[in-house]
Amino acid sequence: HAYTLLFCPMVFGFPTEMWIAHAAFWPAMALCWTPGGAPRAVLAAAALAVTALSHEAGLLWVLGLAVLLLPASPAGWRAGLLALPALAGWAAMKLLVTPDPYVAEVMARVALSFMQPGNLVGSLSATLVGALALFGAALALRRGPWVALAIAAAGLLVWWLAFDTTLHGWARYFLRTLMFGGVALLAFLAALHSRGWLPQLQRATPAIIAALLLVTLVHGAETAKFTAAWRAHLAAVQALALGDARDPALGDPDFVSFARLPAASAPLGWHSTAPFLGVLAAGGAPTRLLVDPTADYFWFDCSTATANAAAERPLPQPAREMLRRYTCARR
Repeated sequence: HAYTLLFCPMVFGFPTEMWIAHAAFWPAMALCWTPGGAPRAVLAAAALAVTALSHEAGLLWVLGLAVLLLPASPAGWRAGLLALPALAGWAAMKLLVTPDPYVAEVMARVALSFMQPGNLVGSLSATLVGALALFGAALALRRGPWVALAIAAAGLLVWWLAFDTTLHGWARYFLRTLMFGGVALLAFLAALHSRGWLPQLQRATPAIIAALLLVTLVHGAETAKFTAAWRAHLAAVQALALGDARDPALGDPDFVSFARLPAASAPLGWHSTAPFLGVLAAGGAPTRLLVDPTADYFWFDCSTATANAAAERPLPQPAREMLRRYTCARR
């Protein structure tokens, strides 16, 4: 629960495979820790497989889980054995389903960028750190946890109403790095606590609850800001996709630049999905295809786009044809 409250809202609306990995990892840890019969073992193996196959970070979580539990025999050996099918499935998938050179290069680039420390820096991180620092300072001055929560909440209110101009938009993608580290940290603490290696936390429970409430307040406000901005962004995308503006310099008379959107859309746009968002916002029948001139990744190749344009699909054919022309000109 602490992990869900602290970290999951940081990537709300973006890399949902990290949510899948998170949802499977904690049950897997609980199932591996306690002994049981065959049904429990099957459930644990399935949870470990979902964790490992949902995202490469999940694979590291599975390996780390076995290492954490190994000193607590037989739980560690049980976790290691139950993880073998997940590891075998991951290895088989890597060997049998190989990406083409274009996708392989992109995957390598994304993997290298996943652990960059700069991913942890952003407006949401700064707001959370500032709120928790104010909360901690109030506790240090011997204020009770609920008074400290009220002081920190008041400080947040002043920040949001008088100074804040930030929006936690596209940076949600990069904070999956923090989700990865958060699982590793809390799983390590859980393992230590289960072995009695941590001091009892009962006396700190009110402060912990107050801190979690403060974090929830930040996430709630940031999500509300994001939702309001997204609605305005979607309306602007729809107007552009259904409008008459065009930018032939992009390579086609039916293309229009994503750069025409208002400045408020900047934290919300994502270059590789811009054309598809425009098609969806226009109800599948855009008059113009939105193109981000800075796009450096294209989801499928020309042959796939051509086959989709010629086949029977729920999406109207004119929109698929524009997507085909866009894809074939770039990949």
